[in-house]
Amino acid sequence: MRQAPIREAHLWVAEVRGRPERSARDVCLRSLVPHAVALGATRLVVESCAQDRQDSRGIGDVLVLAQGGAIGVVRFDVVPAVADELLWAADLIAWAYGAGGEYRKAVQDLATVHRVP
Repeated sequence: MRQAPIREAHLWVAEVRGRPERSARDVCLRSLVPHAVALGATRLVVESCAQDRQDSRGIGDVLVLAQGGAIGVVRFDVVPAVADELLWAADLIAWAYGAGGEYRKAVQDLATVHRVP
């Protein structure tokens, strides 16, 4: 945090209660993608997990629809956690926000939280 390697972070949060976790994840990804495209993102990176196929399909579908077809403008990669340092930063920021207290205070100036239904 002292070196400010990241200027801003956006966290998408959805309630899991009453629905499968996969459904909440899809809702967050569908909300995140158009926002990232509108901000001018040229690459989306998602950490590889057991849900790679579903994530790729969902994000690809949204990219096709976002701003008249961002699929050719925005690259989408699913990579192992060790493959990209930005994934470490994202994990740290999300963890600090979720942990609350002093940890949340440490990231609150750079984190914008998007709550989705």
